Amino acid sequence: DAGSAGAAGPAAGDAAGTVPETFDSLTHVSELAALADADLVIVTSQPGMDPDLPFFEDLDELMKPDAILAADAATTDIDALASFTQRPDKVVALHGCRSSRGVGVLEVGRGKHTDDKTIATALAFAKRVELPAVVCVGLNGLIGERMRRRYGRHVESLQDRGVPLARIIHALGAFGFDPPPLLPDMAP
Repeated sequence: DAGSAGAAGPAAGDAAGTVPETFDSLTHVSELAALADADLVIVTSQPGMDPDLPFFEDLDELMKPDAILAADAATTDIDALASFTQRPDKVVALHGCRSSRGVGVLEVGRGKHTDDKTIATALAFAKRVELPAVVCVGLNGLIGERMRRRYGRHVESLQDRGVPLARIIHALGAFGFDPPPLLPDMAP
């Protein structure tokens, strides 16, 4: 099994926990041949791991020329993925985030070669799955990951100065930040 591709999941449901009917048309597959006629393929990977680059090369050879190839990873280097394809203009990151408070967003990571039509399609996809979208340049991590790292550095700096962790967590909460997603190795 070279990996897993497709899109699925109830994470984009509304406040009542329902899933938009768009998800009925999404398919999760484990056989590459099933993706040959797809318009958009979202490759998922384990948290903290980037997608398999040769896997993108295989997908590129299989898929129709105008299909969009996306990665669902907050730390993915879009340009590195695009370099493994013959369609760098059709490579994008699509990373869904949801806080513990239920606020969701779809981060759309744009590479240096990603074209406007690909971005427009990604934004239309976000609308279909009922998530607000934010476009960012796919540098070293998408927006949520960049924020998490920055907050983590500040927390470490405060701890180095002797501020108790409980006080830091309390202060973050007072400003409306949700410590567990920002600092995944900390208990609230």
